Amino acid sequence: MRETVKSIMSVNRIFLTLAVGALLFAMVSAVQSAAGFPVLSSVSDFFSMQAPIQKTALR
Repeated sequence: MRETVKSIMSVNRIFLTLAVGALLFAMVSAVQSAAGFPVLSSVSDFFSMQAPIQKTALR
């Protein structure tokens, strides 16, 4: 009985962390769009900046 409660609590903690992360991301994107920065282009710029670093690190 206690094991199932523990597993439910850990799953709830994971979902809570995901929800908080999604909320933070939504807040940041809302602030960026309000400030005039397009979110998708900044995210794609970030990933395009990360990609060469990861490629050189994999070698």
